[in-house]
Amino acid sequence: MKTIAITGLIGSGKSKVIEILALDYPVIDCDKIASELMKEGHVGYQRAKAYFSSFLVNQVFDRQALATYVFNNKPALKKLEDIIHPLVLKEVFIQIKQYYESTFVFIEVPLLFEVGWQRYFDYSVVVDTNVNLLRQRLKDNRKMTDKQIDTILENQLNLDTKKSLANYIIDNNGNIDDLKDAISLFLRVLEENSL
Repeated sequence: MKTIAITGLIGSGKSKVIEILALDYPVIDCDKIASELMKEGHVGYQRAKAYFSSFLVNQVFDRQALATYVFNNKPALKKLEDIIHPLVLKEVFIQIKQYYESTFVFIEVPLLFEVGWQRYFDYSVVVDTNVNLLRQRLKDNRKMTDKQIDTILENQLNLDTKKSLANYIIDNNGNIDDLKDAISLFLRVLEENSL
């Protein structure tokens, strides 16, 4: 089994790539794991509650308010990451074991290089999207403002750095058919063990 981490900037299309791959392969989504860990009854919730209880509404974290706060407060962001990231990584390993008979397992890891997790996977892949295009996607699809986008991008490595660290780059500057073609090419390269 080979583990392949999929990463890229916010709005680059990582989730769309994972959605397409999920039609034929096992996939793991670190954001979904993190969301689960922040729900009541999970250890992440208990640990985060000790520092971020002011963001609880009826015992549920207001994710939008918490995100706005931590992305504008580096020590708070570091604290939240220190709580959640080790728990996410542990759960990723647990889920990978479930797929031991699979040829490939794809893991969506938004902050792969930022947190140094590339060492835990066999390959790393960056979904490449022009920054102007991803900005437009975020405004259209997530109703984000330029300020919100800038704040998040400031907390991510720039695209050129991510691309220089990756084993492979999937281009997502076209339409959905172009993306499917790029994924098909990537899978052929992967199956030929040419990365």
